[in-house]
Amino acid sequence: MGEARELAALAWPTMLAYTLSYALMFSIVVAAGRQSAAHLAGVTLGSLTTNVTGFSIIIGLLTGMDTLCSQVRQSRSTGRTETFGHHPQ
Repeated sequence: MGEARELAALAWPTMLAYTLSYALMFSIVVAAGRQSAAHLAGVTLGSLTTNVTGFSIIIGLLTGMDTLCSQVRQSRSTGRTETFGHHPQ
């Protein structure tokens, strides 16, 4: 149970960012749903397309970069800096 508490303490900023990101899209869908069914269909189709083609790919790449950059930072503190800056290329 102690590990879960420590993990939650470290991960709360990321969880908050993702929650707020999806809350914004949810509020747009709710506002469009109050207009008409056609508006709701258009907004949900647009948000689905945006999430699948744009956000998921970008978030996946940035999550991978987060892992690689932290490893490079650790190797930099030990004196191995030959791979620093090669990941974005």
